[in-house]
Amino acid sequence: MRLKVSSSKVVLEPGQILTIDDARGVHIRPVGAKVWVTEEGDCSDFVVNPGEEFVVSCKGRTVVQAIAEGRRAAYAVDAYLRGNDLSAIRTRQTLAEPQPEFLSIVPFTGEVKEPR
Repeated sequence: MRLKVSSSKVVLEPGQILTIDDARGVHIRPVGAKVWVTEEGDCSDFVVNPGEEFVVSCKGRTVVQAIAEGRRAAYAVDAYLRGNDLSAIRTRQTLAEPQPEFLSIVPFTGEVKEPR
């Protein structure tokens, strides 16, 4: 899908990717979350934190991805580099993420219990 962006602001959810062609000089300023940035022709990748600014220095394609946590970013980067469909990794991400552990709430009795 091609999207023509006419706004100076783009909202990305964690895991979403924005590809920008010929973006030399474009300023990337994350607001609410970190983004991962890679530029065509540069073997370095960059993680830009909220409040920081990244200026695209290469003329080719630039890929920006919003990241929520390291594990999601690692899956997305791996899939992107392998040429996989990024929407297909959502199930893999969901299964790999730890599920919350709920605590049992027991009424206070005042009884002192010995450790097991």
